[in-house]
Amino acid sequence: MADPGSHYEESLRGYQREMAEQRRQLAEYRQKVAESDAIVNSVASSLSVYDANGYIIYQNAAARQILGYSDQDRRSSLADRIQGVLRAETADGSPLRPEEAPGARALRGETVREQVMLVHRPGRRVWLSVCAAPIRDEVGNTTGAVVTSADITRLREAEEMREDFLRGISHDLRTPLTVIQGQAQLLLRALDRAGIAGRVRRSAEAIIAASKRMNMTIGDLVDSTRRDPRQFALDKEPIDLAPFLMQLLEGSCTALEVGRVRLSIAPSLPPVLADPVRLERIFTSLFANALKYSPKDREVLVAGEAAPDGEVAISVTDQGPGIAMDELPHVFERFYRVGEARKADGLGLGLYISRMLVEAHGGKIWVESEPGRGTTFHVTLPTA
Repeated sequence: MADPGSHYEESLRGYQREMAEQRRQLAEYRQKVAESDAIVNSVASSLSVYDANGYIIYQNAAARQILGYSDQDRRSSLADRIQGVLRAETADGSPLRPEEAPGARALRGETVREQVMLVHRPGRRVWLSVCAAPIRDEVGNTTGAVVTSADITRLREAEEMREDFLRGISHDLRTPLTVIQGQAQLLLRALDRAGIAGRVRRSAEAIIAASKRMNMTIGDLVDSTRRDPRQFALDKEPIDLAPFLMQLLEGSCTALEVGRVRLSIAPSLPPVLADPVRLERIFTSLFANALKYSPKDREVLVAGEAAPDGEVAISVTDQGPGIAMDELPHVFERFYRVGEARKADGLGLGLYISRMLVEAHGGKIWVESEPGRGTTFHVTLPTA
């Protein structure tokens, strides 16, 4: 018969071994948690984890420093944090609605990348670039969200200083430029009255054309400081495109080779609802771009027709060298110039400004091109 004492001792030793293993596993777990915390807390970006209801269940050291939440703030609802604690604003200065906050969007299943927002902390303003993503369980249900943000205040302040500098320089340049352009126009009218043509008249026209190009470049510099199409103030009115574009070409004859531009506008084309000054800026840029890259003996075709969804579609097609596929996604970026254009005059702002203005009107702009087969820029605008 087995000794009850030895059985007890064996059970005790088994229990002790089990407890020792559990303590070892617990120590390993705590070590891994400590290592994970050390890694996460060493990251310079803010990191917060929300539960399914938007309450904070974890923040790293950077989040506590950047956002400056108190213990009570961390226990607040997402809406109270956005509206009350942070007083968050969008990039254009509008109050950020709680449902538009990156964390709220992530809890709805969205993945948010680099949403810029301004938050107000005691005694300072903080610009943040925020990313957010949902946390899902094994069956795909959203159980929370992870939100990261980088403090871009210094970068934003540097951009604001640059914008102020550009606006000041632009104002100082436009004052003498207005005088140059006005005096050249007076000279041209005097030459016309005197019946003088030839080289002298061409010189006066060259001064006017150059001053117009300079004025457009200055306008591009000012508009390049805008980061959102909604920052453009528009004075919209119904515009009949066929006569508008014809008049634009006639008025650009001293600055552009408009004789190579052929208009093909559908006669029944409905008017668009647009700001005439901004619309002129869009098409002057597209015409100048197409003429620059077309051979001197080739025409540029401008076509217009009605499009679905109450829009008008306009295309500007050149017969130039085309654009490489890897460069197409960058065509509308600020300061980007395609291929050989990097060696040409210009700042690489024309197409960037055109995109911003088209989008400000509620339209779309895109490009189609193939090396050796020319390029077509497409624009859609809402009808009046």
